[in-house]
Amino acid sequence: MGEGANWPASELLEQVRLTRADSGASGNLHFSMSVFMQNRDSLGDRLVAGPYAGPALVPASPWLDKRPPSAPRAQVQLDTLSGRTTVTIEPVGATPARLWVVRARFGDTWTTSIVPSSVREHSFAASDASARPDLIVVTAIGRTGMESLETRIRP
Repeated sequence: MGEGANWPASELLEQVRLTRADSGASGNLHFSMSVFMQNRDSLGDRLVAGPYAGPALVPASPWLDKRPPSAPRAQVQLDTLSGRTTVTIEPVGATPARLWVVRARFGDTWTTSIVPSSVREHSFAASDASARPDLIVVTAIGRTGMESLETRIRP
């Protein structure tokens, strides 16, 4: 196809798949937002339902500032009646956090939540007590995308 051709969404989805399969690749760069805004060939919907279904962080910009925030202070509260596990997060140090990344392991499965630093509690709902996370890892992300050391909690 020539310049300006309308590539099918399947072509872009395949490019993302191939990039992720290459251990030396670090991501994809999409040029021209118009295709996404117009949702041509349901491209945006297909990306959100497929390879971009999970949360992602903007890559860090260490040339702007290499200092990550300090690892946050975090505590866990378990509610046996509701099955809810709640993490309370507090900032530490002088470098402000922009985001918290809360990762939880449920057996062999990990979940990731990215929340604004103004949020100080994050909960995991469970259908039963056995579905509680066995490990929670919390980090802080600074304004330049630098990530702090981990705070690990075993509920």
